[in-house]
Amino acid sequence: MPKPPYSSWMRYFAPTANHRRLGLVCLGVGVQQGLLPVVGPRALDHHVAVVVTRGRGWFSHGGR
Repeated sequence: MPKPPYSSWMRYFAPTANHRRLGLVCLGVGVQQGLLPVVGPRALDHHVAVVVTRGRGWFSHGGR
């Protein structure tokens, strides 16, 4: 039986030097909904905020 599709949208930004001098910039934002494929392992060189509003799954950071 096929898995139901998921939907997503994402936007990425290119902050200017003026924005970077503020000390905190948003490089991207997006939403993913539905049954998502497994992603990873993945390593990022910046901080990330992950907000889960419903469902179940897992998220690990630093091996935890």
